[in-house]
Amino acid sequence: MGLYREAHVRWLQRTVVIGFICVAVILDVAATARAGSVIVPAKGQNTHNQANTHTQTQTNTAPHAGDNVGDDARIRAGDVIRVGDARQTGPGKLKPGYEVWVAVGEWPPMISETLPDFGKHAKRFQTIFNAMGFEVRFIFVPWQRAYEQTRQGIYVATFPWLRTVERRDAFHIPRYPIAQAHQKGFYKKSRFPEGIDINALRDVVGLGLRPVGIASYWYEQEFRRLGIEADIVNNPESAWRFLHADRADILFEEEAVGWHDLTGLLGEQVAARYATTNTITTNDMFILFSRKHPFGAELMQAYETFMMSDDGQEICKEWALCKSDFVTAPGTTDGGDQSQSGQLN
Repeated sequence: MGLYREAHVRWLQRTVVIGFICVAVILDVAATARAGSVIVPAKGQNTHNQANTHTQTQTNTAPHAGDNVGDDARIRAGDVIRVGDARQTGPGKLKPGYEVWVAVGEWPPMISETLPDFGKHAKRFQTIFNAMGFEVRFIFVPWQRAYEQTRQGIYVATFPWLRTVERRDAFHIPRYPIAQAHQKGFYKKSRFPEGIDINALRDVVGLGLRPVGIASYWYEQEFRRLGIEADIVNNPESAWRFLHADRADILFEEEAVGWHDLTGLLGEQVAARYATTNTITTNDMFILFSRKHPFGAELMQAYETFMMSDDGQEICKEWALCKSDFVTAPGTTDGGDQSQSGQLN
């Protein structure tokens, strides 16, 4: 009986140990599967929403310490694995089918997580890079974070931004723009029934107009340089309501974005009471490719080569951007809101 008990005890001990090992393996597999679902979604799924679980829609607001740390941690974890895999492949080894991770923010109707194809400019980006043989994934974060994390090499690119001296030093900027921004002044017809005749920002001074503007947009610096007194608010909604309450005379905004925001915030009937000035500036906007990402320089070269090709020229004709010259325009510290992407970065 003693031998039987001893053998039985040993059998029970082995069974318990094997059981613990099995449970540990199962938990490890499950954890790996969960991580993979965030970092490497299945082909054909809407990877956009899976890759970015933390969306910031106030595009001109800088990130704060109180942001959702859990979501950011998941994004960072995915970035580390993605960049690590790219480095294993090595510079000069960019292959067709590579998934280009692009950091962007909200700037409807040009770029938005809620729009079909993620907006007009996003669709344009996808059309070009798909034709080049690459997949595209948009990561929606605050614009300032998109700019900074691309600069750091976490993402390979961000767009659309103005070309400035500061950005030329921090990023690879191609010769071919990806979009243009047409800045106009919006005003109430009832306040200026004869219209407002201006062709440049400096004309505001001569006409005695008081603008309202949005913090971090391109014109904030220009207002100071030209000595223009302006009321600066934190976001587009506040700016439009400020203007509509007759507390300011004019608001400068990219034309398509301005009409979109005005209609969305105040309605079509109210929007019909507004008019715009002539275009005061037209600026080319560019993709910023990271200097620190292992594929940044190579991807920019691939983009330029494609845009110079017959196929690239045929595609860009639709947007009247088939050129390699650009206009250096006033920028801000950042874009995407840093004068945001369109705001004019």
